[in-house]
Amino acid sequence: MRRSIFTIAATIVLSIIAVACDNGDNNLPSKPDTRECYKGTMVVDQNDGTTYTQQDVEVAVEYTDDNRINFKMYSVKFASGMPLRLDMTVEGVTLSGTTLSGTKLVPYAMGGQFEKYTITELSGDITDTTLSLDFICGEYPVTYNGTK
Repeated sequence: MRRSIFTIAATIVLSIIAVACDNGDNNLPSKPDTRECYKGTMVVDQNDGTTYTQQDVEVAVEYTDDNRINFKMYSVKFASGMPLRLDMTVEGVTLSGTTLSGTKLVPYAMGGQFEKYTITELSGDITDTTLSLDFICGEYPVTYNGTK
């Protein structure tokens, strides 16, 4: 009996998670107040002639009511010498059709704002299947390309 209840509960939880990241088959971003999940590659220009690349970076995108998005990058590092990975949230990115833009966006990480790493010159594109971002994080150029 306990195993049966556990199996039913696990099935319900997995169904909810799967629905949270499924938005249909159209080519445009889904309607506001939905969430999309992408996985891709992040490249950080180290401003010394080298780059740091991180594969399989997960990004969750949330649409807001005011033609903006918020995104959260999970478990990211911006340099090989960075001692830990962190989750970084960026709020208030402007959405016009499938085009993303923003400047002077202060990211959140580890429970607070990271003003030293303010996001500037953000541009990108989002569709139902792809997400591309280019921005300056503090003084470091960052690119991200992901798919659902």
